[in-house]
Amino acid sequence: MLRHYFSDHSVSLLPLADFYATQPKAKESPVDYWMRLNSAAERANCHLGRNGSNLENMSAEVAIMFIRNCPDPELSSVFKCKPMSRWSIEEIQEAIDEHQRESQCCRIPSTVKPRTFQVLTTKAKPLNQLAYHTLRETSVLALERGRCERDE
Repeated sequence: MLRHYFSDHSVSLLPLADFYATQPKAKESPVDYWMRLNSAAERANCHLGRNGSNLENMSAEVAIMFIRNCPDPELSSVFKCKPMSRWSIEEIQEAIDEHQRESQCCRIPSTVKPRTFQVLTTKAKPLNQLAYHTLRETSVLALERGRCERDE
C-alpha cells in the first residue's frame, strides 16, 4: 500500500515546483489524488526545511491545490459552497470520506446483475355471445350456491 503512493516519485531539485505540478491522473480517485498531493507536499516541505526555509501554510496550499484539481466532478461541486481559502484540510478530508462512503454504499457490485422483467401484452379478443352467456350463467349459479350454503 505504501509503495503504491510513495514509490513513484523521483528525487527532484525543485520539490516545490513538483508539488504545484501534481495533477490528478486519468481515472484517479479523489483518495488517491489526495494521498499523492499530501506526499508531494511533505517532500517539498522536507526539502525546504533542509535548506533552512519553509512554506508558512503548506496545509492551505494542499487544500487549494486539491479543490482546484479535484478529479471527481460530484465531489468538486461540494467545494463550491464556500471560497477555496476557507476550506481546511480537515474539512476536505471529511468531504472525501463522506463522498467515499456514499459512493461505496450506492455502488452496485459488479457481481450483481440487474433483473429485467419481460411484459407480455396481447390484444384483447371480444367474447362471443355464447361464451359470454356461459360465463355469466356459471357465475350466477356459483353465487346462488354460495347463498344457499350460507342459509343452511
